Amino acid sequence: MKVIFLDIEGVLITSRKVRAEGMVDPGITVDQDIFDKIAVQNLNRLLKETGAKIVVSSFWRMGIPKANLILMLKLAGIKNPPIIDVTPFVWDKELKRTNRGKEILEWLEKNPFVDEYIVIDDCGYENLHGIPPERYIHTTLSSGFGSDEVYKKAVEVLST
Repeated sequence: MKVIFLDIEGVLITSRKVRAEGMVDPGITVDQDIFDKIAVQNLNRLLKETGAKIVVSSFWRMGIPKANLILMLKLAGIKNPPIIDVTPFVWDKELKRTNRGKEILEWLEKNPFVDEYIVIDDCGYENLHGIPPERYIHTTLSSGFGSDEVYKKAVEVLST
């Protein structure tokens, strides 16, 4: 199975979209169209082309139940969001914060049926402790997953 560890802000929600709509802070809500349409289209293309499933690694998983995340992504335009899970919450005593890399690695340890995976995130690679660099698809807050270059890299990694 192929898995996409998906962040939301900086991937599907971009500053380009927020500025265009004149939003001050989109927050965690589904009452306004806060998702970048190009990023959503690219995610739909990636899901269709690779058959990958989504594991939400975004901090949003902490405040929104999985059923609501699925609904939110459907409302955003993602076709039948194949969300299979969310990553666990892992507090890193040394870093004094959560550790997204460790959260993803812990999920992978408990789910050995994964053949290929990518992490789509706008955080710096230094925040993904233990994730191989070739699995990291870096997005930016300004364009998110709306870049053709980023999309092509994601397809390439999941198609190997």
